[in-house]
Amino acid sequence: IEAQIVQRIHNFCFSRCNLTAAQADQLHAKYGSSIEGIRSTIWEPQQAAAIAQDPNNTLPISSMVVDKLRDFYESVYTDLDVSDLLAQQGPRSPSTTTGYTMLSPEEAQSIKDLEILRDILNAPSPNVHFALASNSPRQHVEKILHGLGLCNIPGLELFTPDCGHNQQERTKAMDESIKNTNSFPTKLRAKAFFGALLDQFSAAKELCLIDDSSTVLQAVETQTNMRTIQVSNKRSLLEAVGIALGWLDPDFAVDDCQYLKSKNVVDFDSFHRDTWASFLTETATMLQARSRAESLVVVDLGAGLLSMLRLMLGGHDHEDLPSLTSFLSQNMDALSKIDNIVYHAYEPNINLAPECIKILESLGFVQDTEAGVDSSKDFGSSTELLFYRQEQGGMPYMEVRLRLCDYTSMKDFGPSPDIILGCCFADLMEPNDLVQSTVQQFLAKPQHDQSYALAYFPITFCGTTQFLKPQPSTLSKAGVVIPSDAAAFAFYAKALQDRHGHNLDSSKLVQAMRSYGGQLLSRGNSNWNIVPSNNDEENYLWHAMMRFFGTTAAPELQKAGFDAQGWLQRARENKPTIQASNQDLLFRIPFVGREIQRHVEAASSSLSETFEEIQFTAPNKVSTVEKQTRSQTLGDTEVRIAGVCSLISSGTELKVFKGLFEDVALDVNIPSMEGERMTYPLTYGYSLVGHVVECGAAVADKENLIGKLVFAFAPHASQVVVDQSALQVVPDGVDPYDAIFLPSVETALSIVQDAHVRFGERIAVFGQGLIGLLVTAILGNMHSSIPTLTTVDSIPSRLAASTAMGSSQALLPDTVAQAAPFDVAIEVSGNSKALQTAIDMTVNHGRIIIASWYGNENVDLKLGMEFHRSHKSMIVSQVSEIPPALSGTWDKARRFALAWDLVKLIKPSKLLTKTAFVSQAQEMYTSLDNGDDIAVAFDLTARE
Repeated sequence: IEAQIVQRIHNFCFSRCNLTAAQADQLHAKYGSSIEGIRSTIWEPQQAAAIAQDPNNTLPISSMVVDKLRDFYESVYTDLDVSDLLAQQGPRSPSTTTGYTMLSPEEAQSIKDLEILRDILNAPSPNVHFALASNSPRQHVEKILHGLGLCNIPGLELFTPDCGHNQQERTKAMDESIKNTNSFPTKLRAKAFFGALLDQFSAAKELCLIDDSSTVLQAVETQTNMRTIQVSNKRSLLEAVGIALGWLDPDFAVDDCQYLKSKNVVDFDSFHRDTWASFLTETATMLQARSRAESLVVVDLGAGLLSMLRLMLGGHDHEDLPSLTSFLSQNMDALSKIDNIVYHAYEPNINLAPECIKILESLGFVQDTEAGVDSSKDFGSSTELLFYRQEQGGMPYMEVRLRLCDYTSMKDFGPSPDIILGCCFADLMEPNDLVQSTVQQFLAKPQHDQSYALAYFPITFCGTTQFLKPQPSTLSKAGVVIPSDAAAFAFYAKALQDRHGHNLDSSKLVQAMRSYGGQLLSRGNSNWNIVPSNNDEENYLWHAMMRFFGTTAAPELQKAGFDAQGWLQRARENKPTIQASNQDLLFRIPFVGREIQRHVEAASSSLSETFEEIQFTAPNKVSTVEKQTRSQTLGDTEVRIAGVCSLISSGTELKVFKGLFEDVALDVNIPSMEGERMTYPLTYGYSLVGHVVECGAAVADKENLIGKLVFAFAPHASQVVVDQSALQVVPDGVDPYDAIFLPSVETALSIVQDAHVRFGERIAVFGQGLIGLLVTAILGNMHSSIPTLTTVDSIPSRLAASTAMGSSQALLPDTVAQAAPFDVAIEVSGNSKALQTAIDMTVNHGRIIIASWYGNENVDLKLGMEFHRSHKSMIVSQVSEIPPALSGTWDKARRFALAWDLVKLIKPSKLLTKTAFVSQAQEMYTSLDNGDDIAVAFDLTARE
């Protein structure tokens, strides 16, 4: 459309004024529009001279400026083809970005950014008024708005040369005296163009003009009290609007290189050390299995500033994150199987190339200019730069191929990789697309005896961000709600997912990998903690993150009716630490047609001769015991299950681990535990999923049961024998790692049923361990009937998880009073102080649900006169039985059926923070007890 207008302006200038296209463009640059330039330099001087020579005003009207202006607008804007406005644009691919996606000027024209701007215009805050100013005539502007789907913007006022600031001014402009030089004013004549609006907003800085013309902005600053913001190739329209609304700091702009440098510093501090150690060990194991020395081929899917290459070659803090080269130098069996190393670094952001070259040179690499382009040349014509380093420090010859493109665009990759890397990358793509494209691109043609590759994805964003310490919702001076930090970041996550295509659930990546035969070897938390002013890098990253919140979360908050500016301003004043939840994930993924050998093949009916079982031997002590398979004789109604995975109960089971229990029956409602006593040594656990491999003589429908994926209330072991009544067939479509959460989900469901939440009640959940998070998730799915769902915990990572599960405000204990009182308080913390706070923060006549098991601990509570007079109800919740009030309509089967539905809905495997082997049990229980993890599962299909 702009091209049509420019062509018509050129034609008009040539036919009416004998100006070339270049001269017309020069006038546009100098005066903000070609017509303003013609008017100021040709027509008005001509008119002034004519009037001076004709004091009696006898000249015909057609010779005057106003008619020439009408002629211009009719010639240029009549019957323009605007049909292109309705053409759908393709979605942006998040895979072409590095780290957090930011809006570039090129992206500002995309359909997604148009949607954001439309939302902002449709939901202005009470103290913001939007108007549209254009040098094009009103009819054309209205046609454009129609084509963009912006017809119903509430209160949108138009300012054009032919309409003035209202209808009266429009009529006046059309009929004005031919001698008035302000007829059809453009923005360059700001006082005439904006009219009485300048008097209406007389205070300085109350009016803000966003424009792409520096000439216009300079004139407006000279003639009026408006503040101005320029749109340019470094600042998109959306960013300019964000600055005008107070969402963005006008003095801060994100530079790609500086952002990645600051991010890498935090990345290295955040890497999960155990997962990195597993990556090193698995690499050595893979190399040792080779029959001869070959190339070690590495692929970096999103190289950025080569942070993973730097880590592999140089490590970080020496022993803290040792380099791959130093690790292999101590393992000569593995090192001897490397002939050379080839590192393929994919990075589509061509602006990073000069900095990448500097980094490679600092690492001792030399550029092969014959194979690529010289660093002093333009990179636009090249897709690959080749660098090499001779043998150094005992490490073999190494090549780095810096490929300035997306990895999916390469048609001939070459030798298949041994290692696939993606730091801060895996969350930027839909999981199935990521895995499918990786397999198709790199794993379809294995070389020689390759059977699998390692895929390592550190710093994979899990979707939750928070400020420390988090703040509750408040009211602004204008009476608009400033959202809680939890609520604001929920909108931020939704925008990342819906508008930018990010995946915020790492469990989906795990499931996608399994669909292609992949096995999760290790995972661990790698949360960012970004402290403002701690050092230059973190301070820069803090401001960059605040800018991302302004461009991504603020429009969503505005649309929902919140005070987005108030939320961001509160953060700028408090300068909280920013925590983003990440996970490091390490997979073994087979080449197409190759199989990974496992100790237990889940779907097979064959059995290994031995199996592993976890035993609790003393307080804070567990061990792994190896047993003979045939030592377990099947009873008539018993089945043998080959375990796939099992879940540690973070409540009862941790009490058993710590020895905080009484000598009573383990669980009278679980047949496999009947008669078992809580005395050391003992096996314990009740969340196991596996495949049936053998059935007793009297087992019903045993032919169809063989091979089925089942859930069993059974201890942690790679094989178990249980009564048929203690298992349930896992419904179709439920992943094994979701199915192990069934008892936890049923427990949470029982607690919610005991709470008997009514429409409109204010709810607080004290304790955001596993059960508390699942309670939050169930209540979060009732959000339409619950105005506020407050969660409380002392561990920040749990508060972050509760935001993802549906909390509207996640608070530390010392700020919960600001959100009180509550109609219902649910206590699932196992902490008597939290129980006391829950009682104190509940409104009179409210309900306190006690769902914690305190074991043999003494609990001290203050239940004085205030409590005595409060008529508060304290209800004990326990999952073993259906509550009496529900026993007439509910039974265990119905509750289990609903629990399975909730498992499908919630997909609780997203809460897993570690997956480990049975042999790592001591470490896992200790980590869970220390609060380092939320949920830990055992992989029962393989041994360490």
